[in-house]
Amino acid sequence: MGYFVPHRISDLADGPTVTPREYVSALYSAIDGVIQNAPRQRAPYERGIAFLVTGRPHAATRAFARVVRLCPEDPAGHRMLGLAHLGTGHLVTGFGHLVTALKILRRDARMARPLRDSLRLHLEAALVRLLLLPVCGRLGHREAVERLMVESFTL
Repeated sequence: MGYFVPHRISDLADGPTVTPREYVSALYSAIDGVIQNAPRQRAPYERGIAFLVTGRPHAATRAFARVVRLCPEDPAGHRMLGLAHLGTGHLVTGFGHLVTALKILRRDARMARPLRDSLRLHLEAALVRLLLLPVCGRLGHREAVERLMVESFTL
């Protein structure tokens, strides 16, 4: 017995089958990848995390802005910059970076990837959606809230 793991719904006919053990192993690896996932610019990213933890969102915003400047295609950098902006009360700017992170993740999800990487992308996207839901609600974007909730089922 195995789990069928299609890349996309349209790939149902030719998707790979993995055993439950392989799936669980890949899932644990993906979770670890999300937890440990720091952009290539580790020092400013870690400073930004430290600033957020100590309640200094303005300083965190500056640190994560540097991460995004150095690695503009890294969804984790945009996610954290968006979170820092939310901490400063800049909802629209935070919203913009969260949307950018989700767009990067959607684009990356279209490429064929190993199971571990595909699961990591889905976990990252789920994190971004969790941050976006209350922001969209607060900004009055009802259709976006509905779309994000439906999107929770597919990437």
